[in-house]
Amino acid sequence: MGNPFTGPVHAPHFVDDDLSEVLHDLNENGYRLTTEHFHPHFEFRFPAFGTVAYKNITLELRQAIEPWNVLGEEAGGGGTVRFVDSSLERVQVKVEG
Repeated sequence: MGNPFTGPVHAPHFVDDDLSEVLHDLNENGYRLTTEHFHPHFEFRFPAFGTVAYKNITLELRQAIEPWNVLGEEAGGGGTVRFVDSSLERVQVKVEG
């Protein structure tokens, strides 16, 4: 069945919550930033696969972050090469309504 999801911190919903908290703290200390400033970065990192709405229920599929496991290190031309397992993908399914 594969490895379990490494934690909610990698789901877009929780990353957005954390970013909102940080921006709130920054705004309280005189730095005027909004989530709109970071929207392009969020969409790049967590692209939406699609959204479906039926009556008052909305279902959204969005890519989540999956940290890559380092499989090993080898000497390479000019430095160290780290091989990673990039075969896993994670998806967030968010239902509202």
